Amino acid sequence: MVFTTLVYLAFAANAPSLPPGKGKAIVQRDCAGCHALKVVTSKRASKEQWSALVDQMVSRRRRRSR
Repeated sequence: MVFTTLVYLAFAANAPSLPPGKGKAIVQRDCAGCHALKVVTSKRASKEQWSALVDQMVSRRRRRSR
């Protein structure tokens, strides 16, 4: 258990952080539940691409929750 905690803390210390901005709280709240923050921060997409990706994810989530 101690080892697991130490590994978790090591990864948390190296986790990427989001820059300040209007979407930061939304990403932390809504995206981090399904994705590691690194997945979000490493994806380089245009505003239109992000919009399409988010729409797809919302659609999948709605289908699963029915």
